[in-house]
Amino acid sequence: VLFRSAMRKVGLNLDDHTSLRLHPELVAEAFAIFCMTASHKMLLDMQFANLPDHVYLMRELMGGDAEIEIPDPYGMDLEAYEVCRDSMVEAIPSIVTFLKEHYPKKA
Repeated sequence: VLFRSAMRKVGLNLDDHTSLRLHPELVAEAFAIFCMTASHKMLLDMQFANLPDHVYLMRELMGGDAEIEIPDPYGMDLEAYEVCRDSMVEAIPSIVTFLKEHYPKKA
């Protein structure tokens, strides 16, 4: 519920959002997977025997001296969810650029 509150504060309504368990078919179909933390990435590597190479940390594409991990707010207060949200927002431009460069539209 806290992630919904954090998103409402910036004008986004995620009341209808439901999370989806990652399963082998979804992993196989994905052209890129973005994780918040290195430990999330490591858990995926342990869970999926044939995890593709296209698994990234959301912020690693930002470059420079940006912190590459997004602190996981699970079990924390609203402020932690807001920090998480803002860290993701900062990463979005570099993710979009990366996707445009590496996964151009197919004709």
